Amino acid sequence: MQIINHKSKKTISVRTRCSIEDLPRFLHESFRELSRYSWRRLILPAGKPFVIYHSEDSETIDVEAGIPVFFQGRGTARVKPGEIPAGTYAAVRHKGPYSSMPAAYKFLEEYIQENGYKRIGLSYEVFRTNPGLTPPAMLKTDIFFLVQKTDKEG
Repeated sequence: MQIINHKSKKTISVRTRCSIEDLPRFLHESFRELSRYSWRRLILPAGKPFVIYHSEDSETIDVEAGIPVFFQGRGTARVKPGEIPAGTYAAVRHKGPYSSMPAAYKFLEEYIQENGYKRIGLSYEVFRTNPGLTPPAMLKTDIFFLVQKTDKEG
C-alpha cells in the first residue's frame, strides 16, 4: 500500500460497454488487437497492460483495455490514443485470483480514507502477470486510485 505521484502515460486502448460475463472475452480480444496494432506500426510498449473501469450498472460495465506506449500512432476505428493522467495515486498490489480482488479494493478504499485522501476520478488495474499463463493463485495485479488530500478542517 502506498501513495505515489506519477507522470502522465501515453496509451493506446479499446473501450466498450459489455456485460460482466463478456469481460474476459473483451479483454482477451482487445489485448490481441492492441498487440497487432502496435506490432504493425513498430510501437513499443512502455509498461504492462491495464484496464480502466469507467462506470458500471447492474447489467453492463464501461471498460477500457490498453497498454502504455512511447508513441501512439493515429489509432483506428477501435484503437484510440489516450493517456493515463499525471497525479497522486493510492496503490496496492493484489496477489491471487481475480475473484478475491474486491477485498483489495475495499482495503484500498479504507486506507485512503484513514490517511486523509479521497478518490477524485480515475481508477485502474495493471496486470503484472499474464492471466493466460499464470496460475490464479500467483496472479499479480496493481490497483490505482487517483486521489487528493482532503481538507481536514472542512
